Parts: sequence; structure tokens; C-alpha cells
Amino acid sequence: MSFIITKHNSLTYVYKNHCYQIYKPKVKKHLKNALNRVFILCETMLSHYQRVFVVRVDLHPRQYSPTNKGIGLYLQAEKAKLQKLYNCKVAYFCTREQVSSSIEHYHVVFMLSGHKIQHASRLVDSLSISWQEFSGGTLRKVKRSYGTMTRGNKASIDPIIYRISYLTKEHSKELNGIARNFISSRLKPKLAIHKHDELLLVDPQTTFTKNYKKLLFIKTCHQLSKNHNKTSQKHGWLKMSELPVSLHAITHSNAQTEDNHQLAFKHGQITPKE
Repeated sequence: MSFIITKHNSLTYVYKNHCYQIYKPKVKKHLKNALNRVFILCETMLSHYQRVFVVRVDLHPRQYSPTNKGIGLYLQAEKAKLQKLYNCKVAYFCTREQVSSSIEHYHVVFMLSGHKIQHASRLVDSLSISWQEFSGGTLRKVKRSYGTMTRGNKASIDPIIYRISYLTKEHSKELNGIARNFISSRLKPKLAIHKHDELLLVDPQTTFTKNYKKLLFIKTCHQLSKNHNKTSQKHGWLKMSELPVSLHAITHSNAQTEDNHQLAFKHGQITPKE
């Protein structure tokens, strides 16, 4: 789910005292209850797994239905099948839309353990076949359709939230009639989630560790580049046999520094930043 989020295509939404960028609808607003359900579903899955894999597909049935009974049965069946296939808990979020067509369509998001699956191709192909067999309809693949979020790491969760928030826009749901605008699985969290508990989505220690490792890597590459330039000026090249030694020496030295910072963090001497 790699794409650019800007002030022109996003809105700021506050959830548990933290700001998230959500999709900016061209007209109307978001369904707040649906949007909150997205956050709760992400929290619930992250309570079960350190890494959560998320994939989105669009489902088009062959004929119109005034209710969500059909799509509900399909999602329940797929949930049971995927849980058995991947041996993990599965959650889903689905919205119903209809604009100019005489037949509705569905935007669907599935969430699975990120330890069991890392790529969407086989899963999407399987969903396409099962949807065709169930409804006679078609599945439309979405560009940049999948991603993985990590517990407490807001940088990995932000693009997932933005992508799913597209489903919660009010526009294109006016013709749903008696059918609900969205349906969602009711998975219970591993532990009770307090309404003010934010660690599943934003953990300061996780953010601190991720940011520090990133800075450590950049610093290591910079030092290697400087060593390479010095050797190149003197000899004209850098012997490949010398590279691992240099990398190990620098990384080992920086790793000791990181350990000292982690120790200081635990004793409250360093304040982490998001």
C-alpha cells in the first residue's frame, strides 16, 4: 500500500489523542461509526498478532440484491476457510456502494496474521474464484492492494488506515436503501482494550527503537561511504574483502551505542519521540 499522502488528498482525524491522515472525499464526509470501526478492528487484530497483513478487493455481483444477506454469507464462509488455511484469526470489513450502475458493488478488506502471509497474489486469486462460484460475479483487483502493519509502529499503521478510510466515505452509499452501509466481523481482542489504551497503535518505545535503528543504518552507510572515498583516492578502488570487516566494526560500535541508549530509555533518561 505504498503511495503518497498529501494535504490535498487527506484529512486529519484524531483517535485516542493521536492524529491520523484519512482519505479526503471529493464530496460529503465520512461515516464516523464506520471509521471508528476500522480503528477498533485494527486494534483487535494487533492485540492478537505483532504483525497484521491487510488486503483489499472489490466485489461485483452478477445481480442486484436489496439486502446484504448474500455478501454476509460469503464473508462468513471465506473467513472460516481462511482461518483453516492460514491457521490464524481472520477479520473483515466491507462497505456497500452503488452510484450509476443498477447493481451494487462491495469494497472488502481482509486482515490476517502477518506471520502467516506476506503477499496477496495467491489470496486474491483464491477470492476471485470463490466469489465467482458463489455469486457468478467478478472480483476487481486494486492497485497497491495490500500491506502489513506492526503493533505500536504508527509509521506502518498510517498508510493502512488511510487506505481503508476510503471505504468509509458517505458518497456513493445513498442508494443502499434498507441495506446497511457497512458490515464487519466481530472478533474479540485478545485482552480487553481500554478506551484510552493507545499502545497497540502508537507505542513510544517501538517508535523510538524503529527510528533509532533507521538512523543507525543511515550513519553506518555514511561512514562506509566516507571510508570508500578515502580508499578510492589512494588506491582507486575498495577491496571487497575489506567491506564486511568495515561494516562489522562500525555496526558493532554503533550497536553498543544503541544498547546504551536503550538502557537510558528504560531508566527514563531519554524521552522517545513519535
